[in-house]
Amino acid sequence: MYHCIYHILSPLLGYQIRRQLQWKIELTYHSPVPYQSIHLITFEKLYRLGFNYKEDYITYIEYGDYMGEVIHRKIQRTGGTTYIVSLPKKWVEKHNLKEGDFIILVIDEDEITIKTEEERREELSAVIDVKDIDPRLMERLVISYYLAGYDIVKVVDKKISEEYRSHIKKIIKKKMIGFEVIDEDIDIIKVGSLVKEKELSLDIAVSRMFKIGRFLLEILPDVILEHNESNARLIIQTDDDMDRLYLYIIRMVRKTRDRSFDVGRLIITSMLAKALERIVDHIVKIAYTVIEISKPIEKNIRKMLYNILHISSEIYVSTYNAYIHKDIILANEVISRVKNTSRKFDYITNKLREDEKLSSEEIIHINTILESGKRICEYSADICEMIIDLNISNISTTSLFLNG
Repeated sequence: MYHCIYHILSPLLGYQIRRQLQWKIELTYHSPVPYQSIHLITFEKLYRLGFNYKEDYITYIEYGDYMGEVIHRKIQRTGGTTYIVSLPKKWVEKHNLKEGDFIILVIDEDEITIKTEEERREELSAVIDVKDIDPRLMERLVISYYLAGYDIVKVVDKKISEEYRSHIKKIIKKKMIGFEVIDEDIDIIKVGSLVKEKELSLDIAVSRMFKIGRFLLEILPDVILEHNESNARLIIQTDDDMDRLYLYIIRMVRKTRDRSFDVGRLIITSMLAKALERIVDHIVKIAYTVIEISKPIEKNIRKMLYNILHISSEIYVSTYNAYIHKDIILANEVISRVKNTSRKFDYITNKLREDEKLSSEEIIHINTILESGKRICEYSADICEMIIDLNISNISTTSLFLNG
């Protein structure tokens, strides 16, 4: 039995899959089979989003006529320094290629994508007429085109005000990695990418997000213990770097999707980046809380908060290690640990609420710190589930069971 699911993937990724490359799956009822080297776990996520079949096992995935077909080729060596791999005959004939024609090799860290010259992506350019447009709407439009993968964005008007010019440059600096003003006149500001985006791959960008979170969590417990407002402000300033990396990853996911049939990995990567961004949002929230407190909380309570936030930091570092080493055993251990840690957060929260020595203002601030610390752990657990999803092929034999 086949079910076309392009209508589910489309809203999830923000674009429509071409009908000739419809994604299909075969569902075999009550018949689990060993895992067959395809990211089946991806479809568990789709199930949660509305793919409603109960007690089904996914056993096969098909991508159109050729997509997803695995063809083995032996590497040949000629002339001592040249390596040759033959192209599939059906693919060559389909694209009317002949001897002497050029093809394009898109080289990634661990894969090579082959394209015909006709498939070369044209430069995407957008024009925004800002006449009578609110600056906030203009900002959203510029960022939207950036996220959609556009290479050039032109902001035009009869005479662009200095307010608009400074606002656009501020957006670029705070939100858009690799984008700069490349042309400017009285009636136009042209912004675009001046760097090779391949130099900052998705994996490298995600690793950078992890490292920013790790750095912030290393100093956060001391911010609480010492009531260090200087380091609290440092944490707040770093939030812009995290936002830029997250937006860059979303941009690259959308640009990569058209030449990758591992859409499942792209989906999980964007979800993982969002979880990392939310973790830093909660770290920043705690930093703001420290600054807003009119006077330092009692030392013994700060010590208690220090200890519990140190546990959050340890959980996050373990999550990072699981990601770097593709360690699904460690990821599973983190998920289990988070369940116990969440109960500790709830216990401390309830205990401090009953402390009559604390003012209502102090209770509110303490609750904010504890809630954000708990959410850091829970997002870490979510990331560990994604790490397992991404590395499911490391399991020798498994089957995917879709449950409600």
